[in-house]
Amino acid sequence: MSKAVFDLYRATLAEALGLEFPPTQKAERNMWELVSRRMTFRLSEDVKSLDEFRKKDDLQRSDQSAKTRALAKKSEAIENEECSRHNKERKNYAGD
Repeated sequence: MSKAVFDLYRATLAEALGLEFPPTQKAERNMWELVSRRMTFRLSEDVKSLDEFRKKDDLQRSDQSAKTRALAKKSEAIENEECSRHNKERKNYAGD
């Protein structure tokens, strides 16, 4: 029963995941195996392995999101460094 439901709605699922159907049945099977492994084991290294199946506009958004996260992380590190420096200055001033 679950296989029939999957077969019936696999296009809807692929659309929801931002994936395009590959040209061959073998490639599609590979895509679903990667999706299954990603969902089951939460393997972050499998994220990039799905790129060949992603819709091109979703891939661009994904790249932009990654850049945004990297900038946010860098900004947070700078802010933490500035807070540490400020706290040290306050301690030094209080100690004088």
